[in-house]
Amino acid sequence: KDAGKTGDGFNPQCGIIDEYHAHKTSEIYDILESGMGARTQPIMVIITKAGHELNNPAYRVEYDYVSRLLDPNKVETNEQYFVMVNEIDKDDDIKDERNWIKANPILASHEVGKKYLRDRLEMALAVPEKMRDFLTKNMNVWVNMRDGGYMDMQAWKDCGSDQFPDLSGRECYVGIDLSKRIDLTAVSFIFPLDNGSFAVESHGFMPEDTFYERMKTDNVPYDLW
Repeated sequence: KDAGKTGDGFNPQCGIIDEYHAHKTSEIYDILESGMGARTQPIMVIITKAGHELNNPAYRVEYDYVSRLLDPNKVETNEQYFVMVNEIDKDDDIKDERNWIKANPILASHEVGKKYLRDRLEMALAVPEKMRDFLTKNMNVWVNMRDGGYMDMQAWKDCGSDQFPDLSGRECYVGIDLSKRIDLTAVSFIFPLDNGSFAVESHGFMPEDTFYERMKTDNVPYDLW
């Protein structure tokens, strides 16, 4: 079914969602899962390659969660969840064919498949517009590269830190962006640090009476934020 049309009332034993990266909301997932309550051994299967829309639930919710389950340095566990992620590692050289097997356990296991990947890589290196598809479809890398996008979000994410510094008594620059009708009102605080970097705090605001409508139109979980 299409998202946005009523789907309540299903009583599935097995739900299979394919190419979840293309789903703009978790509506299909939620309907299938909620309908399994009366089943003794229900199963939900999610199949997807990486995509280039990092605001969709496949990346924002699902990939984030399974990454925490697989991270040996975190204590998060869920014995009800089986996870398999085939992707190249963050610092892998995409030109090194030895790395291809990580994202392509079948395709990179025989010469015909390797030739296909070589041809795709050659085209991606020659035509930058094709690199996004090569990374997402062949190396299973999530890439936020919207047309006309302002920033590579992975570069932004790499600037983060788990430990926020003590900002007491520090110089601060404040920026305020007031909303007029449909955008957010935002206030940001920028603190220059001694090592040449910056600490940034930002807050966003919207009217309560448009809160739930904005979640639908923007496809963003403002209630969780």
